[in-house]
Amino acid sequence: MSRDDVEPGAFPRLDTDLDDGGDGSAGAAKRVCIAAPAVSGSAGNEDLGAACRHLACLLAGQGHEVVIAHVGGSPADERLAGEVRECRAGSGIAFEPLPVPRFASARARTKVSAPAWTLFDWLRGYEPPFDVVHVPDRHGVGYGALLAKSLGLAFGATHFVVHGHAPLLWRVEGNRRFISTKEELG
Repeated sequence: MSRDDVEPGAFPRLDTDLDDGGDGSAGAAKRVCIAAPAVSGSAGNEDLGAACRHLACLLAGQGHEVVIAHVGGSPADERLAGEVRECRAGSGIAFEPLPVPRFASARARTKVSAPAWTLFDWLRGYEPPFDVVHVPDRHGVGYGALLAKSLGLAFGATHFVVHGHAPLLWRVEGNRRFISTKEELG
């Protein structure tokens, strides 16, 4: 099946799903954040980076305000982030690198949880708040924000979308191996 085989209107648009009127009419442009622990070209995460990039382009093309929040980049990723920022300058897609604090490299437990709390802190301080935040399941990047929302502590009007994108246990089982590092266990 190709894109041409799908009838126009077969899939609802983001603005239809979140329209306050409930009548299916197109609503105002939404403020959308795509939290990405990878950007296109990051070692080992090319597929996740590409998925985030394509989603950003699709939503920006529909007129939504899109911000890609790159969570937990290494110095090599930060160089790439500059390239991505330049390339996206005219596309209506903003790019925000969110480096993880230095303390996160000291212990496996903090290394695993730091990206989730980095995103939570950034989202909590972002004004005006996003209408929609997309997070991948990989690396648990959305855990802190989703926990705060579920407890009613923050993000009351924000919709979260969690992408199932090659979860760790699925990959481990598919490769017929065991979890082998503290980071994977986290």
